[in-house]
Formats: sequence, C-alpha cells, structure tokens
Amino acid sequence: MSLFNPTPESTTRAVPAPLAERMRPRSLDEFLGQEHLLGAGKPLRVQIERDDASSMIFWGPPGVGKTTLAKIIAETTKATFIEFSAVLAGIKEIKQVMADAEKAAAWGTRTILFIDEIHRFNRAQQDAFLPWVERAPSASSAPPPRTLPSRSTPPCSPAAASTRSTPSPMRKSSPSSIEPSPTPSAASAPSI
Repeated sequence: MSLFNPTPESTTRAVPAPLAERMRPRSLDEFLGQEHLLGAGKPLRVQIERDDASSMIFWGPPGVGKTTLAKIIAETTKATFIEFSAVLAGIKEIKQVMADAEKAAAWGTRTILFIDEIHRFNRAQQDAFLPWVERAPSASSAPPPRTLPSRSTPPCSPAAASTRSTPSPMRKSSPSSIEPSPTPSAASAPSI
C-alpha cells in the first residue's frame, strides 16, 4: 500500500451520477408535459418517431426539460449527442465539433449538437457555423443571429437551449411550455 497509488477498492467504486441525472426521463413516454407537442400523434413526436426532426431552438426557464428533450431526441433517432455551453465554447471548439460531426457523417452517424445558452454567442462565434449552415439544402441568406435553417443541417442538427428571459422564437404559454415559432420556414434565433 502507498499513499500515492490508489488502493484496489478505491478504483472499483463507481461514483454515482447526481440524482437529477439518474431521474432524468429517457424516452418520450417518460417525458412529462408538452402534451400538445409530444403526445401521441402530435407534431413534434411524429417528427421524432419518423426520424425527421429538424433544427430546433428550445426556450424556457431552467429545469423545464430542454436538455432532457434534446437527449431523448438523440437517443430516439440514434444520433450522437454533443453538448457544449456557449458560455465556455469559442470558435476553435465550434470548428472542432463541426469537423468531428462531418467525419461521423462520412461513416453514416448523425450528430445532434446541443448548444446551451446559445444567446450568449457573439457575432463571430455565430459566423463560425456559417460554412456548415450554407451547405444545407434549406440554408437561409439571413445572418445566423436572425435565423437557422428549417431542416436538419447535415452533418449536424443544431439544437439549442436558452434560459434568456427576453422574448424569443419559442413562445412560452406556461412556465414549463416550449412551443415552436409560428414561422414554418425557419426558426428564429435569439437576438444578441
């Protein structure tokens, strides 16, 4: 035994995940709320089950399930889930994750990119997504802070979450409601 080498029993003990992570819903059936979107036969659920989910922006207060829903979509559609924070990520990280998604797409693996606190990206960080957004068949000529494409952006479908308290493209009908923007052609991104 040594003070500097781990003992065998300390290497075999797994640290349990936090309670919130262990209690997180793992399927659409376990997800509570948003019945108008995720109930049987409802629009978003049908898209997810058909594996036809497009780019989305989720907006709402902390704890309503934005990250959980994105993880469920990734699990249901068998896509790789990559999560990073706009507060901590820079252009280098954006370019790296998009390059990784392109490599995965070459092997037939889709990626869902979940950007937490997306409203904190500055113009240069948003522009770093432009080369990938422009390659999408539904790309918009509007600047990234204003719109995102209405369909999935190969090879990576950005899903974003924001807890910003100013108006956004997602209308809040109740404290835990996430509604899509009424614009069918493109989801507007939060202004910066």
